[in-house]
Amino acid sequence: MDRTVDPMVGRTIGGVAIERKLGAGGMAAVYAGRDEEAGGAARAIKVLSVASPESHQVRFDREARIGRMLDHPLVVRVHRHGTCGDFRYMVMDLIDGEDLARVLRRTGPMHWPVVTTLGRDLAQALAHAHERGIVHRDVKPQNVLVDAALHLKLADFGLAHWRDGPPDLAGGASLTATGDAFGTPAYMAPEQFRDAKSVGPAADLYALGIVLFEGLAGRVPFHASSPVDLARLHRDVPPPSLEALAAEAPDALRDLIARLLEKDHLRRPSSAREVARELELIAAHGPTSTNLSSASGRRSAVPSARGVAETQPPRRRRVRAALFGLGAVAAGLLGWGVATGKLERRVRFYLLAGPEERARLEAIRDARDNVAQDPRALVEAIDAYLRDFGTGGWLLEPVLAFKSRPHRRGGNVYLLVPDRAEMVHVPGGTYRVGAPGGDDRAVTRPREVRLGGFLIDRHEVCNERYERFLARWHAAGDVHLCGNERADHDAALARSMDPHTGRSPYPDGPIVGVTPWDALEYARFYGRRLPSEAEWEVAAAWDPAARAARPYPWGEQTPGPERPSLANLAFGGWGAPGPDGAFMALCSPMGFYDPDVSPFGLVDAGGNAAEWCTGDKPLPGRQPVRGGSILTDSADRARLVARREHDPREAPPPDVGFRTVMAYEGPEE
Repeated sequence: MDRTVDPMVGRTIGGVAIERKLGAGGMAAVYAGRDEEAGGAARAIKVLSVASPESHQVRFDREARIGRMLDHPLVVRVHRHGTCGDFRYMVMDLIDGEDLARVLRRTGPMHWPVVTTLGRDLAQALAHAHERGIVHRDVKPQNVLVDAALHLKLADFGLAHWRDGPPDLAGGASLTATGDAFGTPAYMAPEQFRDAKSVGPAADLYALGIVLFEGLAGRVPFHASSPVDLARLHRDVPPPSLEALAAEAPDALRDLIARLLEKDHLRRPSSAREVARELELIAAHGPTSTNLSSASGRRSAVPSARGVAETQPPRRRRVRAALFGLGAVAAGLLGWGVATGKLERRVRFYLLAGPEERARLEAIRDARDNVAQDPRALVEAIDAYLRDFGTGGWLLEPVLAFKSRPHRRGGNVYLLVPDRAEMVHVPGGTYRVGAPGGDDRAVTRPREVRLGGFLIDRHEVCNERYERFLARWHAAGDVHLCGNERADHDAALARSMDPHTGRSPYPDGPIVGVTPWDALEYARFYGRRLPSEAEWEVAAAWDPAARAARPYPWGEQTPGPERPSLANLAFGGWGAPGPDGAFMALCSPMGFYDPDVSPFGLVDAGGNAAEWCTGDKPLPGRQPVRGGSILTDSADRARLVARREHDPREAPPPDVGFRTVMAYEGPEE
């Protein structure tokens, strides 16, 4: 767009050099540009004048903070937000496509497998939000962005209700008074017309039902000349039958849409996750040509082995038998010392493995090369090989090697495939820990320590990761590696997420209330361990540029009631009413407090959950706990040199979680 038309083009706001205008809404305008803080990556930036009404500014800020919290491939990501000059801004993903409303205007009714797949992805995006206490309240095709291949991302949380978030206005007032109705009337649930403030996830499911209806029929179920008339239709009139409007759609899909459009919210499906599973089952019966997007929002790199087998003669056993003699020849050469390890690998790859197995290994290699941009792809590619070939694959050895080794994502950040962990590398060397006057009781004593290189979890182990561990641990036979056969590792997750007494309600919040045996079981299951106190303190406090330790991850600023946003500490204000109605501090999702990042990249080392470390005494002796938490109510106890100990035979502290470490000197040069 010409700069004479829009003066924002050519300016740099929030680190984004603006190139063109994408559109404008009731509050803000959206532009495309190059993000100078991300190597010139293409980004979208939404801007709002600081002279806008306070309610607009608060809503804008809330949308940005919600966007930061929602990290999912089917949700438009907010990379950062802030104020620059006369504008508030948020930097977001730039989607090369258009909204679903434009697609529907151009195409009219869509083929049912396409609608089913889009609906599944939209349900998964909503499930991610709902599980974090967020109700979108404005689900409609205009807020669903799709690219040319119909890969989907849910956008615009400007009207969202954040159940456990901070008050909408500084004085504690809400942007939505009880009895207010807002949203987009054609997609609003009956209860949303009565009181938008109190609606729950079921309102989003109703809107999802209307989006699915519109996709099949090419029209929304209800039309009226006024919101009042629309409210009456949504409340009292059944939707038109899809048997006439979309006769080719399977009964299961039409039945699901009818349940989503129930007038009584209690009669709708129980969750977006349940809806996604139903749509997944319906989609599985569709033609393979409509396999548009996976749960990660992109096409699978290669066809599944089962799909290949259905279209080709089942020759795998005969081919292997015919090649057995060649394998024996190779083995004979190996016995004489003529064939090398490289020859054996080539024999396996070119002679013994079938084309689909080779394709799977190539997909893993491609995903490894792209791990900086898409770490999930590597995890999924390895999981796909192991699912389809198990331990009988000819190429199992290199696949397991890919699974076990750290994969560098960029800088000092690495991906560990087994539990999908991001870890940061701390190089070996001599470091100073402790503080003057420390005696290793409440404060570590000052001294130099010599450490080998190691990787440490970038984030505290979260509820979601721990739940995946439990499933794999049980599947492996419940073998206790922690040294305590009586340890009940399932109880930790229940304590952490208990809806009444748990201190960490979010799937991507740190698991807390764990015992040191729980933490050790997790670490040893994945071939790792808990950090020593010196390792933890160096990773959390050491500033390589200054060659000195910081008192807090962010530097010198002292946390307190006057600075509540530095970390999630007792005076941070993050929480909800407890069982007795009194305020109860809660852990936030990982990484929500931007300043709480150490120079090495540890997130939430200063607050959120305190963390178990390995002490000098073996279990069941008293074990050290490091770092501030939601119960830390003084700046002194929040210092990174502060420490405490706990007797593991007593009830576990409700605010303590953990990270894991592994020895790693760094990549080979």
